[in-house]
Amino acid sequence: YMAPEQAEGRLDLIGPHTDIFGLGAVLYELLTGQPPFKGRSTIEVLRMTKRGAFPLPHELRPDVPPGLEAACLKAL
Repeated sequence: YMAPEQAEGRLDLIGPHTDIFGLGAVLYELLTGQPPFKGRSTIEVLRMTKRGAFPLPHELRPDVPPGLEAACLKAL
C-alpha cells in the first residue's frame, strides 16, 4: 500500500505516518475484503490515493464495528 505522499513522489514527506497509513490500508482490507483504492490502471489507483477517494468500510460491509472503522479511518 502506498500513502498519498508516496503516490505524489514526495519522498521528503515520508515518515512514521506513512507506516500508519499502510497499517490503516491493511485494516481496511481486513474489514472489507478489498483494498481501499481500486482502479482499472495503476495511474487511476495512484490518482485515487492522492485524493483519498475510497468508500467507507461500513458502506461495503454494514457489519463493520464502528470502533474498528474509526481506527481505520484515522490511520488512513
